[in-house]
Amino acid sequence: MSSRSRRFEGDSRRDERWTHRDGSREPRREPRWRRQDDDWRRDDRRRGDARQPQRRGWDDDYNPRRHNRFETDARRHASISRDTSPPRRREARHAFGSSEEAPKWQQIEWGKQITGRDATVDSILALFETYGERFEPRNLSTAAHRVAKKARRRSVSNKRQMADLAAACVRRVKDFNSQDFANTVWAFATAGISAPELFDAVTFEVLPRLGEFNSQGLANTAWAFAKLDVEAPHLFDAIAAETIPRLATFNSQEFANTVWAFATAGVEAPESFFEAIVSEALSRLSEFNSQELANTAWAFATA
Repeated sequence: MSSRSRRFEGDSRRDERWTHRDGSREPRREPRWRRQDDDWRRDDRRRGDARQPQRRGWDDDYNPRRHNRFETDARRHASISRDTSPPRRREARHAFGSSEEAPKWQQIEWGKQITGRDATVDSILALFETYGERFEPRNLSTAAHRVAKKARRRSVSNKRQMADLAAACVRRVKDFNSQDFANTVWAFATAGISAPELFDAVTFEVLPRLGEFNSQGLANTAWAFAKLDVEAPHLFDAIAAETIPRLATFNSQEFANTVWAFATAGVEAPESFFEAIVSEALSRLSEFNSQELANTAWAFATA
């Protein structure tokens, strides 16, 4: 094609943008969108973008970008038009019929409600009753821990909800970490609520994972099992074996709770266990308060 024919073709295409519906070719004012979009249209022509309109004829008001945006909005609104209720209301409506774990942002929000300054035993248990099936393991253990801590000086009146909480912990016990284990058993022991199925499940899961526990977790776990008089000799043996090489990390309260737990449970711990505790505690007796000294002396006299 010659340069003259290309120029003629270009002129004809440029002239088509001024062609009116009746066929006249008198110049007229450009539409506002075309004047505003002149820069991007020129860039599109330079790089050969296919988004620019091709010989649209009399339809001069066709804006491909505006048209695509409206199509996208229409598709988006059509996809969500089935249920326009707020997310919180939708979750509350499906909470009882769904056991799927809620998203992370929702778990954080529930955690703030559980640990908030204004939280009470009743509010925590009510939150669990509504959304407990969708709690993550951390929120389950935290709910039990906060209920026991707030009701430490009085017994928890709603035994049914605590039983439901224990059952929920049993279902998710495989996903617990060491802190979740320790907090959960400590909570039920502090509240004085027996949960045999929960403690059996914890015993089974904890035995091969005691190496993950810190000193506080070991002491609290032993204390909780002894407090509720749960028979778990294999667990106590494993705790004794795990405690001996880590006695240097124990504080005075953890020393006292551990020896008290072994004495209360009536477990025959190896002599090396008590000998190691004696040798470590003697150099640190100044750290003990009166109650810890009394519990430690009672434990050694009883064991």
